[in-house]
Amino acid sequence: MRQQTEDGYAISVRELVVRFGRVVALDGVDLQVPKGAVYGIVGTNGAGKSTLLDVLSGLVRPSSGEVRVLGMDPISDAPRIRRRVGVVPQEVSLEERLTGRENLEYFGRLLDVPEEQLVPRVDELISFMGLEERQNDRVETYSVGMKRKIHFACSMVHSPELILADEPMVGFDPRTRREVAEMILELNRTRGVTVVLTTHDLTDARDICSEVSVLHRGSVVARGTWFELSSRIPAKLLVKGMVTGRRADLVSAAKPYGVSEAVGGFEIQVPSVSEAFALVKRIEGLGITPGSIAFEIPPEEVFETLTRDEAGDGS
Repeated sequence: MRQQTEDGYAISVRELVVRFGRVVALDGVDLQVPKGAVYGIVGTNGAGKSTLLDVLSGLVRPSSGEVRVLGMDPISDAPRIRRRVGVVPQEVSLEERLTGRENLEYFGRLLDVPEEQLVPRVDELISFMGLEERQNDRVETYSVGMKRKIHFACSMVHSPELILADEPMVGFDPRTRREVAEMILELNRTRGVTVVLTTHDLTDARDICSEVSVLHRGSVVARGTWFELSSRIPAKLLVKGMVTGRRADLVSAAKPYGVSEAVGGFEIQVPSVSEAFALVKRIEGLGITPGSIAFEIPPEEVFETLTRDEAGDGS
C-alpha cells in the first residue's frame, strides 16, 4: 500500500477488535484508506465487513484498538463525522410514497442541510443521477436501478467527503450493477469523494476499486491492488489466431506447462501472472505471431484462494 502521512488517509484503523459476547467479529484489523480512493472491503458472508462499516460510522463501539475517520473518533466525534460522511446501507431505505425530489429534501433536512442550500443541492444531485424526467414521480414507480441512484443521492445531499457503502451492488442484474459501478466511479472522479464499499464479489473490486482489503473470519488476510492480489494466483494464457503448423513450437515454448485446445486457439495454465508474461516473451522469441495473446484470472478463483483456511475450508 502507498506510504503516506496520517493526513493522507480518510480512514486509519489499528488493531481493531470487536466482540459480541464470546463472538469475536473483528480480530486485530489494520486498515488505511487513502483520501480520494475507491476502496474495497472484500469477504464472505460473516467475515466482518458490515461490522467494520458499523464501527467506521459510529454505530458499533470497538472493544479495543484505534479508529480514525477523517482524523476523528467515530464515537466521541459522532456529530462532526455525521456532517462529513455519507452512509449507504445495504437495504434501500426510501419513502416510497414520496417523489424522488421529496426524498432528497427529506433526507437533506434530517442531515441539517441549510434550507437556502437544500434546493440547489437537490437540483444538482437529480441532474447528476440523470433523473430529471422522473424527479416528481413517486419512488414506488421507480426501477431498482433508479431507487439505488436516489438511495445514493440521499447519502450525498450534505456533500460528504467520504461515503461508506455496504454491498451497494448485491442482488442486481448486470445492467444495474454496471450503472451503480459507473455512478461510484463518477462520484470519485468528478467530486473527489472517497468511497469505501463492501462486497463478496471480487469482480466488483477488480472493476472499480483502486485498492482492496480481504477480510476472512474477522481478520485482514490480504491487501493491495487487484494486480497485486491476483499476481500470486494461477492464470490462463489464451493464444488465438496462431499460424497453422506452429502448435509444436507453442508446446515447446510452454514447457513445462501443458497446451490444450480452446475456442479459436489454445489455452495454457500457468502458476502466476509473472510467469504468463515470461511465457509471452518466449513465444515471441520463437517468432510465433498469433492474432492475440491474453491472460485470464477468474476473480472467483482469486477469492477462493485468499479466503481458504489452512485445512482447505473457505466457509
